[in-house]
Amino acid sequence: MSWNKLKRLHSASLPLLVAFLIGISVGGIYMRESLGKSPNEGHEFFGDRPLHVAGSNYFQQQPWQYPVFDIEGYRYPEGGSLIYTDGIPIVAALIKLTHPLHGQILDYFDWYFVLCVGLQALVFVLLLREFKITHWYGTLTGSILAACTPLLLYRHGHSALGSHFLIILALLIYLRSPKQGSVWVWITQFSLLLAIALLVHPYLFFMVGIIFGTTYLRAIQKRKVSIRQTILSCSGILVILFGLMHITGHIRSGVAIGSSVGFGTYSMNLLSPIWPQLSGLAWWKNPVLDPTGFQYEGYAWMGAGLIFLCLMLIVCKPTQVLSVIRKHIILSIVLAGLFVFSLSNKIRKSTRLNSSHHLTSR
Repeated sequence: MSWNKLKRLHSASLPLLVAFLIGISVGGIYMRESLGKSPNEGHEFFGDRPLHVAGSNYFQQQPWQYPVFDIEGYRYPEGGSLIYTDGIPIVAALIKLTHPLHGQILDYFDWYFVLCVGLQALVFVLLLREFKITHWYGTLTGSILAACTPLLLYRHGHSALGSHFLIILALLIYLRSPKQGSVWVWITQFSLLLAIALLVHPYLFFMVGIIFGTTYLRAIQKRKVSIRQTILSCSGILVILFGLMHITGHIRSGVAIGSSVGFGTYSMNLLSPIWPQLSGLAWWKNPVLDPTGFQYEGYAWMGAGLIFLCLMLIVCKPTQVLSVIRKHIILSIVLAGLFVFSLSNKIRKSTRLNSSHHLTSR
């Protein structure tokens, strides 16, 4: 490898390393009270956390079986599954492979969350490069914004849902897809990402799948894919994913798929993205907007810095903003639809019920 190539590799990789280290540092500082401690010594061992740890402990101790993530001793006598305890199956499987070497039951959830913060900063810098933002102050600002996003750090008690970097990575593949020499490149990338997301949390699998579908719709609109490619790729992906779901235990005969129980209660408050909940910048009492008792699940405060930048873009460069929306019109419509869906059929602003629309619970 020539000296010039080494210099280019260094100049391209160093900002990513810096971004990752910034993210790891933010995550480590945020989780400093619980890192390296046993679950009952950590700063937060309530809510869903005992469920995560219990499922993980059972899974690490039992021998391998089929489906892979079933847990015989959990919820005796019927048994359970690591998937439904939000135990981050892909990480649990890697930990279990090393169990014969050390014989310890490892609590990996806090460490995984720190890794998520680091990866979020790294992948966000890659995303910025697609918009030609490669200078150092852009890299540093983007890394800090990505790592310090309140709606990410708020999920520290639910490590699997802290894997926002998977969604950003899906957006990165979406942006790069028109530049790929073949549609099979981004189709393969999305297939791998879907498999990883499935082994982290079903919610993330759903989000990555929507971005994949959006990428496909844009390719069809631009006539980048043929009918034959569409049939072959979709059939192949479905076969692979359903096969993986059977192996892991996501779908089995005799197991209920579930319903929309809680829809309208577990939701996002209309003001949640812009209301400074739990923010150190607010001098008044600012608890989480939670009129239902469960809307804390929809906490989505974006942070003052990100909101300020969005407002500056709208005010100073409205033409460019509209141009980006028009260029990515399908993605914009899909994201708007997801925002509305997150509000559920009972839209609440602060503590008020603003509108209600009947939806069946099945």
